[in-house]
Amino acid sequence: MALGIAVWILPRFGREPRYGRLILGWLAYGLLNAGALTVGVGQWLGAPPLIVFVGRMAEALAVLSFAAQAWPRIKPLGV
Repeated sequence: MALGIAVWILPRFGREPRYGRLILGWLAYGLLNAGALTVGVGQWLGAPPLIVFVGRMAEALAVLSFAAQAWPRIKPLGV
């Protein structure tokens, strides 16, 4: 839900569509949920550290994907 609100709140410039590149947003959503689930279940079941690491990497990729979607909407002050 926080990702959706962040996309809605970020300002638009020019004729940019409200949601930007949707594929990156959906990718961020999927990676974040898959990563959180992997880490949570992995730690709960005592899975090898590699499983938890894969989950953390999915979360990191979700952050990068969301940043790539939001970056065109970020402008310096005064522009």
